[in-house]
Amino acid sequence: ATPLTARTQGRARRVDILVGGQTCGWRRRLQRRRGGGSRRARSALPGESRRCQAPPQRLRIVAAPPRAAMSMLAGAADPEGMAKALREYGPAAGARQMLEWEKEAAEEHLSSGVFVCWRSETGDDCTRVGAHSRCFCQHAYGEHAQGFKSSRCTAAACACKRFEFVPVRPEELGMWWLPRRPDFNIHTWEPKCQCKHGISRHRPSGGRACRDCGCGVFVSDFACVVCDRKWEAHATVWEDTAEREAAGRPTGADWLPLAEVPEMATMVFAERGAPKMRPRRKRGGGGAGGGAGG
Repeated sequence: ATPLTARTQGRARRVDILVGGQTCGWRRRLQRRRGGGSRRARSALPGESRRCQAPPQRLRIVAAPPRAAMSMLAGAADPEGMAKALREYGPAAGARQMLEWEKEAAEEHLSSGVFVCWRSETGDDCTRVGAHSRCFCQHAYGEHAQGFKSSRCTAAACACKRFEFVPVRPEELGMWWLPRRPDFNIHTWEPKCQCKHGISRHRPSGGRACRDCGCGVFVSDFACVVCDRKWEAHATVWEDTAEREAAGRPTGADWLPLAEVPEMATMVFAERGAPKMRPRRKRGGGGAGGGAGG
């Protein structure tokens, strides 16, 4: 497999979450149907590494240190394998939605010349901020003043003084399994503080104290899917084209999601069609109704 550079590392891990859970989950289910019994890993299927057989908790590629993530991408989850999985099964719905939002945001940045991103202390631009992005105060980016000098919330009676990006989907935190649960509701889900209360229960200014308990400061109970750092280790940043070019950061077409893996970009952003189905084994052998066609 072609080794990944540090510059592409964050984007590559974002690609990995598109298909990692899907293909590994399908392989585990296929293996259980073949062998029955325990959900734990057994012997490997042909061409499958033991990593793909681990329980869901161990498949948190997004929470792995950078070197571990790169080694996984260079090994069992190489880019060619991920491209093949995308062709066969398509991207996960939540991951596709995330990337489509980022693509819209990137196109707006290129049009206006103002680049807004959620940047980690590591220097990674983890998320492109746009119309679908939300602030800690729970109001959309469009409900805040636009510009370099002020991003105060304009919603009535909101005490928010500055737009601070917060994730709106569990996939942004590496929790790709949550939307698959039958009782999961994306409209009520929200990231939580270590006090176990959601962002909406914390005040939008000052130390962001909790309204429901004695917690005086919001401390995130989650990590970013791109850099594996906490919410507090990020900042929402506004830059113009000249600033980004001077810092050696991508602009132009390079700022679009998956720009460095064009084949995957084409598959992810292709026109939505009929959902691709995973293979299912027929129950029973070649019984009546499943016999010779014609």
